[in-house]
Amino acid sequence: MVPEEVREKVRDQLAVVDEQMEQAGYISEFISAVPEDNVEKLSAAFASRKLDGVIVGFGIRGIPENTYLFEKVVAAVRQGAPQAKLMFNTSPDTTVDAAKRWITVSA
Repeated sequence: MVPEEVREKVRDQLAVVDEQMEQAGYISEFISAVPEDNVEKLSAAFASRKLDGVIVGFGIRGIPENTYLFEKVVAAVRQGAPQAKLMFNTSPDTTVDAAKRWITVSA
């Protein structure tokens, strides 16, 4: 179980990232992935949206215990949104940079 203070900090960081993405010209949405999710559930979440890209956060791919979750997210993107660019940040602060590396915002 994730402590409430950690959840609150993550929510605050996501709000900042959402604002930064919007200011950079991106339309973004956070899709949560937890270890209990299966590939089909995640794939359906990705397939129900038109996605140009998916940014996988370091909290999923940078923690050894989350390796299987990371693999499930990658498989779900490939299955549910094969056209989407897979991008990776190293912290919430580098999310916009990850998007800019792969997706150009139309004026």
